[in-house]
Amino acid sequence: MRLWSDMQSWQKRLGETLRVSVYARFLLISGTIVLGMMTILALFVSSHVKAVSISSTAQTDAFYMTAFVAPLVQDISDDTLLPAETIAQLDRLMHIATVDNDVEMARIWRRDGTILYSTDKATIGTRADLSGAEIAFRGEVIGHVEQVSDDVGRHFGARGMPLFEVYAPLHSLETGAIIAVGEFYKNAQPLIDQISSANTTIWSTTASVSVMMMGMLFLLARRSNRIIVEQRDRLKRRAAKASALARQNEKLRGQSDLAKLQAIKANEDLLTDIGSTLHDGPIQSLALLVLKLSTVGTDARRIVEDCAESARLAGGVVHDLRDMATGLVLPELEDLAVEQVVRLAVDRHETLTGTSVALDIGPLPAQLPPAYKICIFRVIQESLHNAFQHAGGADRQVSAAWSDEGI
Repeated sequence: MRLWSDMQSWQKRLGETLRVSVYARFLLISGTIVLGMMTILALFVSSHVKAVSISSTAQTDAFYMTAFVAPLVQDISDDTLLPAETIAQLDRLMHIATVDNDVEMARIWRRDGTILYSTDKATIGTRADLSGAEIAFRGEVIGHVEQVSDDVGRHFGARGMPLFEVYAPLHSLETGAIIAVGEFYKNAQPLIDQISSANTTIWSTTASVSVMMMGMLFLLARRSNRIIVEQRDRLKRRAAKASALARQNEKLRGQSDLAKLQAIKANEDLLTDIGSTLHDGPIQSLALLVLKLSTVGTDARRIVEDCAESARLAGGVVHDLRDMATGLVLPELEDLAVEQVVRLAVDRHETLTGTSVALDIGPLPAQLPPAYKICIFRVIQESLHNAFQHAGGADRQVSAAWSDEGI
């Protein structure tokens, strides 16, 4: 018994744990999906904002190159450097750009990789790696943020600031062909701060929306879980009620079957009793009457005596048959009150047996359906008959009263 009780308790705790875990798993999975999708969205928007900011900044700076620098380098040739006068004009222009646009360094490249102009005068006329300017020579504006390289670091010293590097194609004003590429570096910290501020806004907005979505999801899940629990409890109650009804129906079916068997037995007992009564009473009296009639002598006095005896025997048979018929045929009970039915059953038994029965009648309903009256009459009749037959009819009492459970 102890083991069975422990198993039932464990199953109950397991069921509760599974119900909680299903609810928790739903929140965990859905929350993970929402957070994952919102994170992907934030990363995409952040990356797009960064790309757009860098591109727009590069285009703006390239416009400066095209508008102010390109007209000064229209006389570039493939075998000569820029004149000193042009370099001086570019120095003045770059000085203005340094003050207005935070330009830290500038270069102008020829297609063969020769540096035609540089704010670092020691590099003019030298050739350098064109890997960063190749795309610009195809007509595209390139801009990206990078840390200070070695050659640029020599120009900036130990400042070590992040730089925004721009490569812009310089076109011929007459033919539109690309004649050189302008390269310049500017302080990237303002751009980085701008992108960082935009990212902060994007991530804070995404986090706020995610929290609201999670809150709505939590409320929806909790409401759904409450509805499911209520429906499950309702189904459990209905199942319990249905089970109880099924057990009650099974019990009533058993009682009905038992009542049928008892009714069959009672009917057989009644037939047996009737047969026994006929055999011991009227049939024996008739047999004696037949015997008397068959032995009537010739003596007149004997004939008179035999006829008188035969008449007595015939009267006894009629009396016995009348008593039997009275016991089998119910009187008219439909118009009688319940108390009158009880008294009639007792009075008839007293009349048939010549005995007396004590009667104690309490509160009774005035009327009941005929089937109930028949049942009351037969119960009293059978009980008194059994008491008379098996106990000699001594000290019998019939008590009848109404209670909450019946009569």
